[in-house]
Amino acid sequence: MASVDSLAFLRDLQLKSDNETCADCDAKNPQWASVSYGIFLCLECSGAHRGLGVHISFVRYTSCLSHASERNSTVPYSQIRSFLTR
Repeated sequence: MASVDSLAFLRDLQLKSDNETCADCDAKNPQWASVSYGIFLCLECSGAHRGLGVHISFVRYTSCLSHASERNSTVPYSQIRSFLTR
């Protein structure tokens, strides 16, 4: 899981003016990133990059990283454990 520092760094990158649009098609507010190329992509272009294969362009959904961190930090382990042992 991504650390708090990593998520803050990702958010800072997304807020830079160069990253406000998709690197391929200039769509606004891209929510995907190609880790291989260090670029932000829109949904449509992320699909094209996924089609290239992970050996060429490894693509991740950026919002999912922050939501996963928020979910995991707010649910205590004891609650998860009690739910699973029912």
